[in-house]
Amino acid sequence: DDNALPSLPNTLGHLYMLEKLNVDHNEIVVLPQSMPKLTTLTLLDLSHNCLRALPHKLGLMVGLQELYCHNNELAFVPESIKACTDLHTLTFSNNILSELPYGICELTNLTHLSVKNNKISVLSPGLSQNILLVTLEFEANPIEDPPQ
Repeated sequence: DDNALPSLPNTLGHLYMLEKLNVDHNEIVVLPQSMPKLTTLTLLDLSHNCLRALPHKLGLMVGLQELYCHNNELAFVPESIKACTDLHTLTFSNNILSELPYGICELTNLTHLSVKNNKISVLSPGLSQNILLVTLEFEANPIEDPPQ
């Protein structure tokens, strides 16, 4: 981290046994197309970059347990994230998200979700069905009707 990297090599997808990848505090705008091949990855820290999008096939990264994407320029989260059923920590604070995919409600192991300081106006009522969710941070969003 802190290397001012503008990108990651597409060959990153060849690291089939990689479990942790921390590339926070760089200048990454786009992730390599090979990224979803990292199915053994348990921790992915992409925070404090310039990311505009996550891979549509993010759901192929079925080993993910922790995904840190705060302080980027993300406008959406791919619906395929629902396939990452081992996820327990998700951070999307300080982006430009206007909504979250319903698939996040299907992450039954999720214990921490942070979406502070985005443009989210509606939080899915399905989030209240997640009995393991311990921390939900959604302040500084224009929430019109918070879930009960």
